[in-house]
Amino acid sequence: MNPARLIRYHIALLQLEQYDLGRYFGVLARRYSVNADMRQKAVWTTKLKAITLIAIIAAAAVTAISLYLAGAIAAAIFALISLFIFPTYLALAVLITLPLDSFAKGRILHKARHKLARFPNLKVVAITGSYGKTTMKAVLAAILTERFATLATPESVNTPVGIARFILEKVSAETEVLVVEMGAHHIGDIRELCALTPPDVAVLTGINEAHMERFGSLVKTVSAKFEIVRHSKPAAIAVLNAEDKRVRGEYEKNLEGRTVIFYGDLTGDLPRYGIADVRFEPDGLRQSFSLTNAHGEAYHLSTPLLGGYAPATIMGAVCVAETLGMTRAEITHGVAMTRPLAHRLEPFTAASGVLVIDDSYNGNPDGAREAVRVLARFKNKRKIYVTPGLVEMGSRSAEIHRMIGTDLAAVADIVILIKNSATGAIAEGLKAGDFKSQGILWFDTALDAHAALPAILKSGDVVLFQNDWPDNYL
Repeated sequence: MNPARLIRYHIALLQLEQYDLGRYFGVLARRYSVNADMRQKAVWTTKLKAITLIAIIAAAAVTAISLYLAGAIAAAIFALISLFIFPTYLALAVLITLPLDSFAKGRILHKARHKLARFPNLKVVAITGSYGKTTMKAVLAAILTERFATLATPESVNTPVGIARFILEKVSAETEVLVVEMGAHHIGDIRELCALTPPDVAVLTGINEAHMERFGSLVKTVSAKFEIVRHSKPAAIAVLNAEDKRVRGEYEKNLEGRTVIFYGDLTGDLPRYGIADVRFEPDGLRQSFSLTNAHGEAYHLSTPLLGGYAPATIMGAVCVAETLGMTRAEITHGVAMTRPLAHRLEPFTAASGVLVIDDSYNGNPDGAREAVRVLARFKNKRKIYVTPGLVEMGSRSAEIHRMIGTDLAAVADIVILIKNSATGAIAEGLKAGDFKSQGILWFDTALDAHAALPAILKSGDVVLFQNDWPDNYL
């Protein structure tokens, strides 16, 4: 093993696990260096540079001391040992930098809160959920921009420090609405984000098993996601997805007197907006629908978003827009400006004549099931589904992946699976659905699968890439 490659591997893996030493060493316990050439390369932030420098200095110091005390042979032995215990040096560096890192984080958050306090008229729309956050954010930004000077956090920015830096760099006195996506891996994460950007409107898109491995249980996931409501401003409006059974079942105990608006195509006695006349264009790449608001006023809308969830998501965004005082004309034009999101059911036609649907950033069960439904719309085309499965499904992983396989069996012509701990269960589901075994193609890595595709695909096919498999999972 090349020493430099092994060190780069450990540095990238530590960053991928967000410097969580427990998870980092957990990965190493399962595999020390299965793939020293990680696809996800390290991003050389100031923090990572400091940790790496300290780790290298510590390893060099041990080698130098051994040279001084025991000679060249001992030094060479210690240098070799240092290579294989380099994770220990990284852990030491993380602990050494922790106080400074905490101080720097606190300073950034304080400056961002102080800056926002200078703009009391700024409205904060915060979004969280196990799925659909980024789509909701993009739709909201498209609509709200029709009337307001709107800023939305970039796609991968959903942590306290990331959002604080965005505020310090981008928010100004001209900003009227700030749309914030709030991510969470633990109870308390969203509470911290709400302390930074207290929501005037809190949007909860839904709750499922995504990241359950980190939360530990769905009960904890529900509690963590509803922090966005409990820690919003006292006069905030909660916009909740009534299609989600966990949201419906838990919302009352979390409102604490706040106003609630429901969205989603759901029958029952909840006050809500309504969706009707959903139609897909013949090519399957656009859908139109009618939306009726709480006052009985109708919108006739069209969007290139492929997911069947798009009308409900747009309805949620319309609820927010109306709450902020936008007109029907402004909202209708804003919806028309929506575009498919990168790597989330994003369609494009390749030069070979193959329709590609890139859903590689979708890593939750509801999204995976929707991807299968989208593929099913292309009835007169050969349908190929490529997936490594989903990560962080916890104890329900096998059950969830068998369900995906069963759904696929009735839709796909070819299913390409990447060998790992999840895809065996997908194969079981496919077989349970009487899917022909010759239609299941196995590859050791995603790179191998992509290299083989030109020989598999033909003009007129539809291929859907569902999820990516991070390097820190088996």
